[in-house]
Amino acid sequence: MLRLSLAIVILQIFSCSFVGEQPENVEEVEKNAVFGTLLNTSFDLIEKDSLDKALGLLDSAKNLDCLKSSLGICYNTIGLCHDKKGDLHEALKSYAYASSIFIEIDDSTGLAQTQINSASCYKIMGIYDRAIMLAIYSEKYLRRDTNHFKELAVVYNLIGNIHTENENFSLAMDYHTRSLKIRLNRGGALGISSAPAINNLGFCYFKQNILDTALMYFKQYKVLAESIGSDRKLARSYLNMAKVYLKQGKLQTAFAFLSKSEQLYKELSYKPGLLNVHLLKSKYYLKSNLILARVEALEALRMASFLDFGREKLQALKLLEGIMGTKKLYAKAYEYAQQHFELKNKLEGKEQLSKIYSYEIAAQLDQKNIELIDSKRKRDLSELKNKKSIQERNFFILLGLLTFLLAIVMIYRYLDKKRFVEEYFASNTGVILKSSKKILFEDIQRVETLRNDLVLFLSQNRKITERGTTLKSFNTHLPKIQFGRIQHGIIVNFNEIDKVLRTRIQFKGETINISKKYKDEFLDQWESFKEARKA
Repeated sequence: MLRLSLAIVILQIFSCSFVGEQPENVEEVEKNAVFGTLLNTSFDLIEKDSLDKALGLLDSAKNLDCLKSSLGICYNTIGLCHDKKGDLHEALKSYAYASSIFIEIDDSTGLAQTQINSASCYKIMGIYDRAIMLAIYSEKYLRRDTNHFKELAVVYNLIGNIHTENENFSLAMDYHTRSLKIRLNRGGALGISSAPAINNLGFCYFKQNILDTALMYFKQYKVLAESIGSDRKLARSYLNMAKVYLKQGKLQTAFAFLSKSEQLYKELSYKPGLLNVHLLKSKYYLKSNLILARVEALEALRMASFLDFGREKLQALKLLEGIMGTKKLYAKAYEYAQQHFELKNKLEGKEQLSKIYSYEIAAQLDQKNIELIDSKRKRDLSELKNKKSIQERNFFILLGLLTFLLAIVMIYRYLDKKRFVEEYFASNTGVILKSSKKILFEDIQRVETLRNDLVLFLSQNRKITERGTTLKSFNTHLPKIQFGRIQHGIIVNFNEIDKVLRTRIQFKGETINISKKYKDEFLDQWESFKEARKA
């Protein structure tokens, strides 16, 4: 994710121009030499990725006597350090404190830039509503002032990435195109490259499976990477092109670009890039050499574990499960499937708790903002010698009620999410229905479609109707080693089957025909189930 450079943050905060009014301290310069030295030294350390040392200096700087605007920059920079370390909760705390300072001193530029950083954190955490709200706020302010084209290009890219994550590709491409126009028209003067916007546009087309257009953008990204001399961007361009060629079935070309990407990432000692190369190489070998596919997947699993990259670890486990299943090593396949299932539940649990905690931080920030705005209005009303005392009293009564209602809503949402998370992750042996009720896999005997709904046949002759759910989507929540689809509208639990013949099964005293469409997959799953049970 693109970040505003630290130098630009400082420059814009101290030289910003406003439409309509100027912050009181816009002309002020920080006079505390010790503070300035600590801040500048921390910037150098951040550029060298010495984040812990930078945080130590910034923690000392924030306790010194300095301008409010300087303190806001300090907290914004602390947030950036935590952001780079991956500690998004601590980053959001610092950004929230910086935002409250910029609101207090009426520094809209500083607030907009801090909100962009906060929006980026929320995007990474998957809290897209909050991310888009902050990004749009920043965009509205930055568009009013012609001095902020660089930041505007960044925020357009961020909004585009948020829409890409939600598969709103038309909106995503619109914002990436806006960013690209700024970079093409003003990039030389602003010192920014068009490479990020071009790469993001290529990724949008790739996700829509418009491969020729995606390849065109990735080739342009490669040319730009070469022109600016960035080996990391060049390696990324090779990897992106390899993904396209692999999807097009051009295996030799895909492998050639994969090799180039791998070589550059090795020279750079950039482990996240190498991890993605190993994952893609494993997919490449799936149809031609299962031994090499397994080697690459195991290396990807090792690196993902070392880097603590949960999503990439899930991909590696899924690849290994498929490879072992193809090799008919069903016990090993089942082992990887279990690891994948447990890790997925663990990660989803962390994400849910993370979202709950982040909403709490957001609520605290909103509360602080309301208090600051409230304080400012009090001062203004005081200068008018209480001419509107009745309206003032009614306003604060209403504000108090709204704050109280907001607190009640946030507490209710927190408790509700906490209850859901605790119930959901109590075990990894069941599926959660839309009603939040958990049903154990062992209790589900079979699932059938009923118009637009599903009927779950459970043990002890119980039935549950799951409304507005397709069999296809529900099937993804069931372990394939235990459940199989026998007809278009029927899924059965292998443990409940009495006997399997070539074209039908005996199921709890009932004969059910096996559909031709699902026959091969069902019989393969049945054999895997028997092997796993023996193992």
